[in-house]
Amino acid sequence: MLRRVRRIIEVAAIAAVLASILWLTLTPGPGSGSGDASSFWCITCDEFAILDIASNIILFAPLGLMLAFTMKRRWVPLTICVAATVMIETLQISVVSGRDSSLGDILANSLGGWLGIELALRRKPLLWPEPSTAIRLAVAWCAVFVVACAATTWALGPAFVPRSLWVQWLPPRTGYEPFTGRLLAFDINGIDLPLGFPSASLGVDRRLLSDAWRATATIDRDGVEPRRSVLVRISEEITQPFALEQQGWDLTCLQRTRSAELRLRSPRIALRDALRVSSGVHPDIVRLTCEHRDRALVAGVRAGSESREEVVPLSPSLGWILLSPFDIPLNAGTRWIAALWMIGLTFPIGYWWATVLQGRERSMGTRPVSLVLGAAVLTAVTLGFVIAPLVAGTAFGSWWEWGAVFAGVAVGVVFGRAIRRLPTATRDTTVPTRAAFAPR
Repeated sequence: MLRRVRRIIEVAAIAAVLASILWLTLTPGPGSGSGDASSFWCITCDEFAILDIASNIILFAPLGLMLAFTMKRRWVPLTICVAATVMIETLQISVVSGRDSSLGDILANSLGGWLGIELALRRKPLLWPEPSTAIRLAVAWCAVFVVACAATTWALGPAFVPRSLWVQWLPPRTGYEPFTGRLLAFDINGIDLPLGFPSASLGVDRRLLSDAWRATATIDRDGVEPRRSVLVRISEEITQPFALEQQGWDLTCLQRTRSAELRLRSPRIALRDALRVSSGVHPDIVRLTCEHRDRALVAGVRAGSESREEVVPLSPSLGWILLSPFDIPLNAGTRWIAALWMIGLTFPIGYWWATVLQGRERSMGTRPVSLVLGAAVLTAVTLGFVIAPLVAGTAFGSWWEWGAVFAGVAVGVVFGRAIRRLPTATRDTTVPTRAAFAPR
């Protein structure tokens, strides 16, 4: 009876994972959907090519994991994953509109399925390690946390800005609608930047690379409708170092960071309802600002007597936005996503800590091990939240980020202790034999 219930749960999980993949990949999207042969064979041509590869790997890893966990095999689940991604990419070319298919997607999806399969077949050393192995795993994951924070702080620095730039007012762009208001003026640090090529003597590239700059757009919002529009952007042939856009009634501001050079996402800040404010004067003039100051990205609105701003510190907890497959503007309401990112990043430390504690309770006691792991966690957080931002010139970790880290460790400890207290019969601790790896 228990085996039958378990099999039903496994099949339901596979169906849920597969349904999620189909929903994410076969619904109409914002891409060109051109199906051009040259673009199909190009693996890293897109603006977010590396981000797309990482997202596709993560997307198919759960499918491979669940298939291998259920079948206890390698090659049959891998064949299913490859067949599924080939079918999806074929449908994206011929049936689904707004989707761009590529060989890179097939390779990344297949790689993700294979990684999930290997994780399922070799899960025992990670889920049920010996105490000595668990110590090494926990300390190694502390190092992973430091690397993740250091990479995030480095990636949040401003990207290289070319000298040959031009300013575009209300430019047409695929997927955007025309702005229904009027753009009256645009400046950076008080220097007017009209439509066209700014003089090299203005040093726009140097200003965008500096630690402090302030861009201001003055608009007449009379007749503005909620839509997705570009107000102004600074760009050259390939890159876009700066963009001020409308999303609904919100103002969004984008500064290109080093993450874009790695084909990852740059942070975009949003100020809610910035275009709905009532200035109390006519014509309805509003000054929208975007600036980089005090290790933070800031968006603001000034209209009549109303003045407010949104400040997002460029801190190590923003690593999630660099890897996000969705363009999510940052504001105070997205802080919970950053907290979950920190909790998820430190959860494995707590899980292996619990394994160490329960495995050594009878032999040597828990105090020496707890002191070692506690010191490792504190050192890792200090390096990631203080030293790395100090070197990179970004924001230090705030109090809630520290709290999220320790909450992640605590949740991992509680979960790990609960799992190890389960009856042995309910754990799947079987390790596939060599025969299980043979082709079937």
